[in-house]
Amino acid sequence: MLARCDERDRLGQASDRFIKKGGSMSFFLRLFGSSGQPPRRIDEMTLEELFALLKATSGEAKAVDTIGIFRRLTQLALFEQGIPDQERNAALEIATALHSDIETSLAHDPEALEAFQEAADFHLNQARHFGYGSLQWRLQKQKIEANQLIEFIARPDHAELLPDFLEMMEPSDIAEFRAALLGQMGNLRSRDGEDTVDTLSRLAINGDGSMTMLLSGPELSALRNAPNDRPAALEVLSSMGI
Repeated sequence: MLARCDERDRLGQASDRFIKKGGSMSFFLRLFGSSGQPPRRIDEMTLEELFALLKATSGEAKAVDTIGIFRRLTQLALFEQGIPDQERNAALEIATALHSDIETSLAHDPEALEAFQEAADFHLNQARHFGYGSLQWRLQKQKIEANQLIEFIARPDHAELLPDFLEMMEPSDIAEFRAALLGQMGNLRSRDGEDTVDTLSRLAINGDGSMTMLLSGPELSALRNAPNDRPAALEVLSSMGI
């Protein structure tokens, strides 16, 4: 069971649109003040290589180069495994400054500015699904095996991350494992002697984001109403094999 990822690279598309657009990258001109021809293969550079590139980039760098640098810095900051926190924070800081400078350079062209902002927002938004600290990230970092997956994502400390993880799934995939996941959530998130019905009812009443993605409207209503009609809630869980 794998999370679904939109493979479209909108920043790459934005690069194509801005290939003919230049602009004064005032931040880097002020910061580094040197010039030179940017090398190719920005998307494969290390953080050290990117900083060297920035030192050699003129204030009139093409937007395609600056967008590529921004994209690679963001990748390193938010998506790469094995990056020390100090380097990750440095990459994010420079990416944030570069983002601001690109917006300034495109201020005269509202259409191009809107396209860049949309592309950048899409790229950055992927972090909550796949990026640093996300549930998908933790699965990869800890090398969780398939037979450990349900128990892992059901843990209480993953409660706030689970909705973003489920959002990547196809409904058909969720339907296949939702009973096992709800059962684990009922076990692992119980409090003060609660049973599975009590725990899942509490989560539903409290508006847990995962519950709204795992249950249909009537099922969710039955669990929310479990304090008043426990048999109906039990019937819902029983029908799922819980």
